Amino acid sequence: MIDLPKVDNNKTIGLVGGSFDPPHEGHMHIATWALSTLPIDKLWWVVSRRNPLKKHSPSDFKKRFDDTKEVVNHSDMLVTDIEIKFDVNFTVDLIKRLKIEYPTVNFIWVMGADGLKQFHKWKDWETIFEMVPIAIFARPGYNEFSKTVAAIKYKDSFLSSDNAIQLPYHKAPAWAFFNIPMKNISSTEIRNNE
Repeated sequence: MIDLPKVDNNKTIGLVGGSFDPPHEGHMHIATWALSTLPIDKLWWVVSRRNPLKKHSPSDFKKRFDDTKEVVNHSDMLVTDIEIKFDVNFTVDLIKRLKIEYPTVNFIWVMGADGLKQFHKWKDWETIFEMVPIAIFARPGYNEFSKTVAAIKYKDSFLSSDNAIQLPYHKAPAWAFFNIPMKNISSTEIRNNE
């Protein structure tokens, strides 16, 4: 039996995934805005085993997991190793499994606009769009999100800023962009300066 987080029926959980190598203020900034902007009950940080789209291998999982727990300082956020527990490597497989394990819970994927730029390279990215609503938060240097492959394909599922906060109540595919104040920091920049 896998030890999974307990969630009451009909709750809404935001999922923010990444290698968090290392986790930083920018990640926490988006997570905090997601909790304060969207009607979600909890935000789970999904520390990934690896990122198939990055050239370098991430640091040791346990170190990244522990470092992420140190950065996350909010009672409505939970750092999870759920990819490890489910033995999955891809977001699409994680979401499929979550929907099986938590059939009465609503999930919403939360990400920075930098992730949307290469979202079409993710394994079965269209399936992800069809399974859960997606909240995109502004990131420095990624203001042309509407020109991405994913945004163009799912332009008819885009919620205007007037309706964006209702995103978790929409059936997928549904997505919205949140133009929040930005923190100019990245994991790559931190690693390169170490």
